[in-house]
Amino acid sequence: MLNPISQQALTPNLTEVTLISKYNLYIKAHTAAINCIAITPDQNYIISGSGSMGSDDNTLRIWSLPDHIQIGILKGHTDFIKAIAITSDSHKIVSGSSDSTLRIWSLQNMTNEGILIGHKSEINCISITSDSVYIISGSSDNTIRIWRFDTKSQEIVLTGHRSSVNSLIITSDNHYAIAGCGSYGSEDNNLRVWNLETKEQEYGLRGHTDYVRCVTIGKNDDLVVSGSSDKSIRLWSFKERKSLGVLEGHTGVVTCIVLTSDMEFVYSSSWDFTIRLWSIKNKTLINTIRNHKNIITSISLSSNDKYLVSGSWDFSLKTYSVPEFNLYKTAPGHNSDINSIISTSNQKTIITGSGAKGFEDNSIRVWDLENRTEKTVIKGHKGPIKSLAITSDDLYIVSVSDDKSIQIWNMSTFKSQGIMKGHTREVNCLSIGPDNNIIITGSEDNTLRMWNLKTLTQEAVFSGHTSGVINCRISYDGIFGVSVNESEIGVWDLHAKTQEIMNKSINFNTIAVSPDKKFLIAAMSDNSKSIMTWDLIENKEYWVFCGNSSYITSFCFSKKSDFFASGHRDKNIRIWDLESKSLVFCFSGHNSIVNSLCITYDNKLLISGSQDKSVRIWDLEKRENVIVLTGHNQTVNCVCVSYDNMFVISESSDKTIRIWSILDKKENFRIKGIEGIVNAITVGNISVIIMAGYDDGNICIWNSYDGNYDVLLKGHSDSIKCLCISSDDKQGVSSSLDMTVRVWDLENRCQNFIFENMINPLYGCLIDDLQSTYFYIPDKKNCIKVFNIKEHLEEPCLKLYCESKVSRIKQNYPELYEMLNKFFI
Repeated sequence: MLNPISQQALTPNLTEVTLISKYNLYIKAHTAAINCIAITPDQNYIISGSGSMGSDDNTLRIWSLPDHIQIGILKGHTDFIKAIAITSDSHKIVSGSSDSTLRIWSLQNMTNEGILIGHKSEINCISITSDSVYIISGSSDNTIRIWRFDTKSQEIVLTGHRSSVNSLIITSDNHYAIAGCGSYGSEDNNLRVWNLETKEQEYGLRGHTDYVRCVTIGKNDDLVVSGSSDKSIRLWSFKERKSLGVLEGHTGVVTCIVLTSDMEFVYSSSWDFTIRLWSIKNKTLINTIRNHKNIITSISLSSNDKYLVSGSWDFSLKTYSVPEFNLYKTAPGHNSDINSIISTSNQKTIITGSGAKGFEDNSIRVWDLENRTEKTVIKGHKGPIKSLAITSDDLYIVSVSDDKSIQIWNMSTFKSQGIMKGHTREVNCLSIGPDNNIIITGSEDNTLRMWNLKTLTQEAVFSGHTSGVINCRISYDGIFGVSVNESEIGVWDLHAKTQEIMNKSINFNTIAVSPDKKFLIAAMSDNSKSIMTWDLIENKEYWVFCGNSSYITSFCFSKKSDFFASGHRDKNIRIWDLESKSLVFCFSGHNSIVNSLCITYDNKLLISGSQDKSVRIWDLEKRENVIVLTGHNQTVNCVCVSYDNMFVISESSDKTIRIWSILDKKENFRIKGIEGIVNAITVGNISVIIMAGYDDGNICIWNSYDGNYDVLLKGHSDSIKCLCISSDDKQGVSSSLDMTVRVWDLENRCQNFIFENMINPLYGCLIDDLQSTYFYIPDKKNCIKVFNIKEHLEEPCLKLYCESKVSRIKQNYPELYEMLNKFFI
């Protein structure tokens, strides 16, 4: 038995968002290729831009220099960021993207101040005049565009290039722009010089045999240096319009070049993963460094020539002290998904674990929260790190990974203290016992395992789950462990090494809500064949009846909300009293499964439709079958009763909708819709309205009991499964296999609103009053989604569960119950 204990204080829930908002600590760096970088002229900040296939990290990140603390993220671009420029006063950033836009940002406020739209293709390069009056951009649309900074408007388009404009530089007097060109299959691999006063092209510099990727100019406005896909660097005299020499040595595309302020040296980066330092005077290679693991896309040199920063497709940002070429610092932060965040007991140190399929960053990082710095990076796992925990004495970190292992790390040395193996698939979660001696781990191999931290040995394997364990926790007294997956709760006695509870989650199919909005009933789709009654006012279990011998197919409430009826696969109909919580009667008579039920507005008659092709009318007072209506030649799928209690409307797999007179006990009308199978019907509450939903997603509406349909509503792309009409007959609601719920304006005969991304749109029910209209529909396990139709809002979902199964946990172990409520209940 579970022993009563006092509630244990829970560790605050740490997330990336709270670390940023509360502590201004950024634990994630770029998770995509870094395409461009720039150092502000005041040498205080590095700005980096990223983006690559398969990633949504199309962001600018701001880093302090030289300590490399990330201080901000700028989001807005919808595709790769390819170019960055900064105003001479270091106040504004301009970025260009593959989304064809330029964006202006305030560095001080970290806000977007404008979007420049005009280019027809990706932006490759940006330059700003020294007086910050103009922005000049080059694009793969083969144009250069000039924009006014103050009005954020395009002033002119410079055309004439026969290929992409890949790079731009402006002379210090703002009179000229030099553009580097080139694209696949083009012969226009040249430098072109534009007069910014006349807006005319003056001349070209030819020599490269492939794309010109990058260009820069010295402070004397004479020395021009360009890099190309032909792997060469060329030196030019701007004033004399001639080549001064070629620097060769790279074995890959030259991506970026920067000149030292004295114009004696040039740094270059390349697809060959190297950065090289060259002597301009001697035209010789001085030094080569290789620290990146992938293509280096961009480099930037601080204005005092003290720091060189590089960005790469390996997602990293590195800073070197130059000219010694010593690696000064690598920008901190994870380069993939962060899966776990924990803190030491004094909350001064944060430990984070990361990893995702296709990413190399399977690391643990330790952070000083007060100084916002990364203390160390721990590597050892060969797969994504899924969860972390720290012993209560803060001496050891325990990590679990997709590589199937559990590792222990010393918090003082950050070295491995041991590895435990035994799981046969990815390990998802762990929990450490209160004495720091025992841990439990949950895995995709469907097991929970117990380990001894002192001896590094496995002590028990708990089997019983039918799918991977996604979370686990040890009770604060160390007696019990709880494990959960998407459909099961396991409670285990860790001392006896036995199973206490294995409770499966609840799936619901058929549901109904009482007209007074006090109760929701749901048919459990598991083998229990049970009915759960949920108190909507108290938001708790009211009653569960577990004695059914057959699966439930349909429900219907009385108009007074005092009883309900259920239809079953065993051909019977059962009547349940809500006040006494009991079964009061069972109707027998159908020869096959009962598919649909409804009760007349005066609560006197019950109507049922069955797979035996018949419609039956039952007297609820006399408790007998009084009318059998035959005529359908296939299964009757749905029945409704008219608002005046005069007619029964039935829909069948024989593709007909029939209107039956209760008084005359015969078919009176047969209405015609579109060709196809009808899956659902409903009727008006105060007027003659019939809605029918078809297999092709269309909805027909009739305003009389004879003739053709009056309205055809289109919108759904797949089969209609449920239809409802509000009590005032002004709105209709439909759910479909296209995973949407749609709200229809029945007065204006049009769609009013759409709720998307449903999981189980098969059954639903509508209930309303003067203030609100709610639509309830089963969603994922244990969950009923609730939609406010009038306000077009999704309300918090109802989480239904069997209180009796978890009551002991709720009463005695609040910390375990909180976990169950989050992941399961």
